[in-house]
Amino acid sequence: MKNKSTKNKTIDFTEEEGEQYIRRCVKNFPLEKIKVDQIINKTILGDTFELLKRMPSSFVDLLIVDPPYNLSKDYHGNKFSKTSSKDYRKYTIEWLTECKRIMKENATIYVCCDWQTSLIIRRYHV
Repeated sequence: MKNKSTKNKTIDFTEEEGEQYIRRCVKNFPLEKIKVDQIINKTILGDTFELLKRMPSSFVDLLIVDPPYNLSKDYHGNKFSKTSSKDYRKYTIEWLTECKRIMKENATIYVCCDWQTSLIIRRYHV
């Protein structure tokens, strides 16, 4: 395991702890519209684009999102490849647009990102 920066605040946990967390997530929704009482105060596991489109409008007070950074990485066999800035911008605007739709007018969104992807998010005025 390589040494992390002292500024890295990533939380590490064991594989067993990770499996316990995943079991507590809400997943495998039926194909109809998702009801608020199914997901309120829950961590949702699934395809963002599929799930967001099935959620009701204007119901979220606080949204915390951690989209993939536009980096080439291998997370224990889950590989991600960096795309062009143009493609990543399009991808970001697509999920942010759906997030905006489900958020209440005075809602707050926290987006986990790095300095490069934050520039794209900053330019999209939600």
